[in-house]
Amino acid sequence: MRGVLCSEASRASVPTVGPAKRDRIVAMLRKMRQRQVPIHGLGMQAHYNVHWPDARMVEAAIDSFRQVVDVIHITEMDVRASHEAGGQLTFSQGQSGTPDRETLARFNSQYASLFRVFSRHSDIIGNVTFWNLSDNDSWLGADNYPLIIGRDYKPKAAYYIVRDLARPE
Repeated sequence: MRGVLCSEASRASVPTVGPAKRDRIVAMLRKMRQRQVPIHGLGMQAHYNVHWPDARMVEAAIDSFRQVVDVIHITEMDVRASHEAGGQLTFSQGQSGTPDRETLARFNSQYASLFRVFSRHSDIIGNVTFWNLSDNDSWLGADNYPLIIGRDYKPKAAYYIVRDLARPE
């Protein structure tokens, strides 16, 4: 099937997974499809952090979007090991060390929760694209610790969590 993928642009103050923006996107897509615009999919940016969003918010957004599109692409996936999300950014280039044990546990848990949701909705999620290869290459800076491959280009624990959850059963 060929069609157009509508990619939303997130801002931390107006998250896609939040009900206000989510409902506006659904209404816009309905209106466009009623006018015969060949939109068949939605690109959903995923700039998250270890505290936000709750996986239930992401699942509610996917449930809403599936009413109006045939495929959802999760784009620009990263999970910051801080309170920052979306367009907020404090570069941490040059800092050293890794997050503390509690933050690492939240990081792994957040990726696990999100990928459980993605796996449950594999019938509509076409792909998940990370926003770069490793922490060392991230637009967020290596010390925001956002990806599943570390700044040393070695897989982190979250990599194995994602790999195992993404495997077909």
